[in-house]
Amino acid sequence: MPATGKKFLLMVPSLTGGGGQKVAATLCEGLGREEDLQIVLVVFDPASTGDLGPSVKVRHIEVRETGGAIYTVGKFFKVVIELAGIIRREQPLAILSFMDYCNTVTLLAWRLAASRGRVVISVHTLFSAFMRGKGANARGRLLKLLATRLYRRANAIIAVSRGAALDLAETFGLPAAKIRVIGNPFDLAKISRLARTPVDEPIFKEESPILLSVGRLAPEKGGENLLRAFALLRRKTEARLVFLGEGPEKDTLARLCRKLGIERHVFFLGYRANPFRYMARSTVFVLSSLYEGFGNVLIEAMACGLPVVATRCYHGIEEIVEDGVTGLLVETGDEKAMAEALLGVLDQASLRRDLVMAAREKVKLFDKDRIVASYRTVLEGD
Repeated sequence: MPATGKKFLLMVPSLTGGGGQKVAATLCEGLGREEDLQIVLVVFDPASTGDLGPSVKVRHIEVRETGGAIYTVGKFFKVVIELAGIIRREQPLAILSFMDYCNTVTLLAWRLAASRGRVVISVHTLFSAFMRGKGANARGRLLKLLATRLYRRANAIIAVSRGAALDLAETFGLPAAKIRVIGNPFDLAKISRLARTPVDEPIFKEESPILLSVGRLAPEKGGENLLRAFALLRRKTEARLVFLGEGPEKDTLARLCRKLGIERHVFFLGYRANPFRYMARSTVFVLSSLYEGFGNVLIEAMACGLPVVATRCYHGIEEIVEDGVTGLLVETGDEKAMAEALLGVLDQASLRRDLVMAAREKVKLFDKDRIVASYRTVLEGD
């Protein structure tokens, strides 16, 4: 590690997993390549870090997450105290945390360490939707209480979209001037390379058009609405529907397929580490979510040259999917509108071509180098 240079500390549970972790991994790699920077990465899962290079120093806080134990009061304060010690030793110019649990821990540790560095937190979901769903319990209420008290103390808050920014302002009464909207970073060159990997599944060797959905099979992803829309679509086309992902809704969705009589045309392929090769060989990408913080898969599909049809699942999705320009948007829960939009894309080769061309230009705004530079600007206080 260089002996001189600015030092940033990043706090994240792991570098593998969902959208927030992927963003942290991309930022860590990007910032780690800056010659004048030193990066200290604090994680609960050191096995997820791999080889990040000599400019990234990994610090591990050992916490068992099994059975939600990470949320117990004792373990919460263990993390706060250990992180405060790391901050005191490292004396970073700025601290960046990812995800709500780490945001509250980091803000407490920052105060405990009496650090003079800037502290920036990042939010990648709609907190209000979390509180109506998985956060509708005692742990979620405690997290909201802590966030309400602590978030306003951050020097800056990065929201992944305008919708997430508005949700933060309304949920916690935060001043708009403190919130910066920065989209997620994507390694477009890597996506392009992975998209060229061959696919073995026989369905991708057939001539029928393929609709592709990628994501966790959970209620908030709107899988049931998508299946009903697909059942309407099947009355007019021979398309197939492929799901990539695992989750608690799989059996429910399979039963609905049988009820709708479409089970022979819907394929559940499970989780795939490289979804890009499937995107590159599909006809249309469909996002049926009831809510999202950003929708990483939209950018990934667009980068793979796949036209998209998506629900208006959060305010500001138009930053990615401009209706009729870079994709088509329909209202959440409107199965008929989704079926009509999908049919329109399938039936009109010129529409598909125009959407793909515009989308390829749009995704350049989310190239990792551009986003990493934006994060650095906020961390440095400019």
